[in-house]
Amino acid sequence: MRWYKNGEIHRFEQPVGKQYSFGKGPEYENEQTKLKVENRYLKQQNEVLKKYAELEN
Repeated sequence: MRWYKNGEIHRFEQPVGKQYSFGKGPEYENEQTKLKVENRYLKQQNEVLKKYAELEN
């Protein structure tokens, strides 16, 4: 929550246990793997927004 409140949403893309400097994203084996990771990230973001909308009502 602290990262989200501070606008540091780039941190959510960092895999658990994987450290890298900001601006240098994780390296992927191929384009398909990269798209799968991006898809999972966007689905998680969508779920958070849905939960937030539910709390607003």
